[in-house]
Amino acid sequence: NGDDVIINGDLTDQFSLDLNDTFELLQTLQDFLAANSASRLVICTGNNDVSKRSDELGTAVFLGRLLSTHPNALLVQEPADLGDGVYAIPHLTNQALFDQALQAVPQGVEFLLLHCNAMSTFAEHSDHSLNLSREQAVELRARGITMILGHEHHRRDLMGGKLIVVGNQFPTSIADCVTPEGRASPGKDCLVIE
Repeated sequence: NGDDVIINGDLTDQFSLDLNDTFELLQTLQDFLAANSASRLVICTGNNDVSKRSDELGTAVFLGRLLSTHPNALLVQEPADLGDGVYAIPHLTNQALFDQALQAVPQGVEFLLLHCNAMSTFAEHSDHSLNLSREQAVELRARGITMILGHEHHRRDLMGGKLIVVGNQFPTSIADCVTPEGRASPGKDCLVIE
């Protein structure tokens, strides 16, 4: 109690859960908020949480809007200053908007939360999977910013610990149980920012 919990995109691995699962997830989030009155729950949207169609509402955004009446719940769908040197850029509609948001990161940011791939040639031209280029990462690192990425399923530490890909916390497929090299995955992690 007193620590914020930030979901850095992809609250679930599906855009829309069935209503029973959605209700169970709502209860879990409400229970957390009730039991941790000094903590903030921040839900940043990821690529699985948003649709290119503006008339569709997915589970994560629906739950975030339901919880928005709680003073300690925050839904982040646009770049946002979370305080204490933490800034978040959730999944955005396309790479051009993401690139603009990276250029607009304000001074004083120590930790930048992103929902994207890290230096991926595969994602370079795919709007559904945004990409942080090596050049962008080098520029942010030069400003003293530690980049913390959601989206990729396997943990990686790059750039001397200044770019951290947390990996997903719960396996969503058999591929999550092995490393990209085919070895057994050592486990799943969350990241604590102190």
